[in-house]
Amino acid sequence: MPASDDGKAYLFAVAPYSDMLGSTSPLTSVNLASGMTFTTKLNKNYSSSVLQKKFYIAVKYKGMYRITSNGYYITNPQMASTRLSAFPSPSRGTKKGLKTTLRTVDINQAKALNCSHVVIDFPLEVFLNGSSYSYTYEGKSYSFSTAVTGYKNLIKNYNSAGIVVTGIFYLSNRSLTDYILPSAVSGAQSGKGVIFALNTENSNRKRLEALFACLADEWTKDGCMVANWVFGNETDQFITYNYSGNLSYDQYHEAFADAFRMFNASVKSRWRYARTYISLDHNWGFSNTQSWIDAHNTYPGLTLTQDFNKDLKRQGGIHWDMAMHPYPSPEQDCKIWVRSSYVTDSGTSKQITPLNMRYFASYIKKTYGSSTRIILPESGFSSKYGSTNQEDQQACAVAYGYYLSEFDSNIDMFGYHREMDKSGETSGGWWMGLYYADGKDTYTKPKKSADVFKYMDTKSYSSHVSSYMSKYLGSGWTSKIPNWNPSKFK
Repeated sequence: MPASDDGKAYLFAVAPYSDMLGSTSPLTSVNLASGMTFTTKLNKNYSSSVLQKKFYIAVKYKGMYRITSNGYYITNPQMASTRLSAFPSPSRGTKKGLKTTLRTVDINQAKALNCSHVVIDFPLEVFLNGSSYSYTYEGKSYSFSTAVTGYKNLIKNYNSAGIVVTGIFYLSNRSLTDYILPSAVSGAQSGKGVIFALNTENSNRKRLEALFACLADEWTKDGCMVANWVFGNETDQFITYNYSGNLSYDQYHEAFADAFRMFNASVKSRWRYARTYISLDHNWGFSNTQSWIDAHNTYPGLTLTQDFNKDLKRQGGIHWDMAMHPYPSPEQDCKIWVRSSYVTDSGTSKQITPLNMRYFASYIKKTYGSSTRIILPESGFSSKYGSTNQEDQQACAVAYGYYLSEFDSNIDMFGYHREMDKSGETSGGWWMGLYYADGKDTYTKPKKSADVFKYMDTKSYSSHVSSYMSKYLGSGWTSKIPNWNPSKFK
C-alpha cells in the first residue's frame, strides 16, 4: 500500500498524450484498499468525455497527488455505441473482392464483375481539406469537406447491390503537418514518405478523433455502410507507407499502437460491430535485425504485431483484426504455385503468399484469439514478368489465390488488386489490372483474368477457369485447394 495522507485513492483522466496530472482534478475517489472499484460517467458526447482519455490512480501524499499506477485506457469503446445494426453479408455470399474506387465507371465495373466485396482507399486529406461540413464531437464543432456526405451515395450504390465495402484510411498529404506525427514532419516536408504516421502527441489529434467518429457516424446508417475499417496501409513499412521520422523501433510500435487505439475508439464508439484492422505487407517472419530492416525499409510483420499487441495490453487491451497483403514471392512473378525459399507452410514463414495464407491465418487465430478477423484487402498478380507476357499465368493465379481464400474458414475476404493497370505501377513492372488501361484511368481491353474473375465464383466457373488451372496446376487442380466445395457458388 502506498503512503497516503487521507487513506483514499483517486481516479484521474488526462489527455492521452500526457503522463502528468498537472492541474487536472480527480474524477472520483474510494478508500485505499487491495481491491478498488471506481465508477465515473463516460460523458461521451460532451466536453468532459473520457472516452479517449488515459486513466491514472493516484494518492495524496504530503499534500500532493502522486501517480501510483500505469496509464490505462477504456478497453471496450464499442459498448458506448447505441448503433447496433448487424454486420453486413454480401448478397452473393462469396469472399470475392476487388480493390477499386468510387468513380461511377468503376462502381458499374465492379457490379458487372459480380463482386461481393470492394476495397476503397479514403485518403484523410480529402476530408481534412475542407470546411463546409460541420460535425460536433465531444461538445466542440469541427469542420470537414462535404466529401463526408458526398461519398455517401456512392457507397450506397455498392451497398444497394449487395456489395460489402471495406475502407482503407490513411494520410498522404505531406502539407498537413498538424496531423503528421511530429517526428515525421520535417522529413515529410523534404519529400520523404508516401503515407504518414498520424499525430497522437498533441491536441491536434482531437480533430483526427473527430474525423474518424464523423465518418463512422455518417457511413454506418441510412443504407450507407462501410463494414471493415482498415487503419493505414502496410504500416510495417516505416519509410514509405507509415513514415514516422527518426524513431527507434520501440518508439515506432508504441506510436503505432497509440494511433490505432485512437482510430478504434472513434469508430467503434459510433457503431458497435465495426471491425478495425491493422494493415501489413507480406514480409512477415524475417529476423528483426538492423541489417535486414535497413535493406528492406520495413519491420517484419511478425515482430511488429507481437510488440504492437503488447503495447495495447499494457495500457488496456482492445480487440483488433488483421488485414494482410499476401503478394507473390517474388512480387512481380504471378506464379504463386511455384514456391520460393521464403515461403513455408508455417504461421511464421518469412513471407506470406496465397500459397501459405491458411497457415498464417491459423497462426493469427491461435495466437491472438479465435475472434480475430482476417481479410486480404490487397493481393495482385502481374500479367508481365520482365519482358515476358504472363496473361495465362495471371488468370490462373487470380482463380487459385481466390479459391485458397474462399474455402478457408479463417479468411473473410479476398480483395484483388486491381481493376485496371495503373501507370505508376506499370512503370515499375507491375501489370496487375484485370483490364489494360490508357494511362489515364480509362479501361481499354480486358485481360484473360477479367473473364476468370467474373465467373470464378459462379456455377459456370469450370468453363472459365479450368483450362488455366489445369495448365499450371494439373488436371486434378481442385485437389490443390483444401476444403474445395463449389456448391456455394450461385
